[in-house]
Amino acid sequence: MTYRKPPTRGVDGYTRPYPRLRDDAAERGDRRDYGDRDYPDGPPIQKKYEDWAWELEFLPHGYVDDPRPMHLRDPILQVLGEHYFSILEVIIDRERGTSFKFEPGRRDFIGKGDQNVIGHRFKRIGYDRLTINAKAELPRILGAIVSADPTRFLAFFNNSQPITTKMHQLELLPGIGKKTMWQIIDARKKKPFATFAEVTERAGIGKPETVIVKRILKELESPEEKHLIFVRH
Repeated sequence: MTYRKPPTRGVDGYTRPYPRLRDDAAERGDRRDYGDRDYPDGPPIQKKYEDWAWELEFLPHGYVDDPRPMHLRDPILQVLGEHYFSILEVIIDRERGTSFKFEPGRRDFIGKGDQNVIGHRFKRIGYDRLTINAKAELPRILGAIVSADPTRFLAFFNNSQPITTKMHQLELLPGIGKKTMWQIIDARKKKPFATFAEVTERAGIGKPETVIVKRILKELESPEEKHLIFVRH
């Protein structure tokens, strides 16, 4: 029997179908809890992957703590995935490393197909593995991602729900307390937010894009964070 998970709608407003598999994304797989029905050996491991990523840092000679001789090190490109905000290192073939043109903040296709000119060897890394330059680039790049796709992030303001009887998802955003939470809920009941400017005008939140960026950064910096809104660890 072939199991197909029915589409589900997340707080970001996207309908996420059953994830496709790819053989070069083992470092980015996760195990979903489907129970043991039809799986005597446990649920299958599924892969979640990024199709697009933004360049953070390029290390033409790899990491400084790599014990191998310089000529055996692979060039490393640190990138941020656009959809799941996965922090990845792309291992670039040494032959291509000398001609690779690094551009901080450039958006690259890293999925399958001929459009991918970056590479097919990936490894998922933590925030603590990023270089100082990569960490400095993150806020700017996150701001660009949020600004480029406002509908995705406005969906959180429009569709977020209570976590418990005493806490709402909106309260996970930096600077959002009970008063502001109710302002957002009351405003969206009248009419969903169509722009970030409306969130500011109708709910009194200054620069909601910046609030979203700060929350994403917190989730990236803290893998032990209990409630994840935007990041998939």
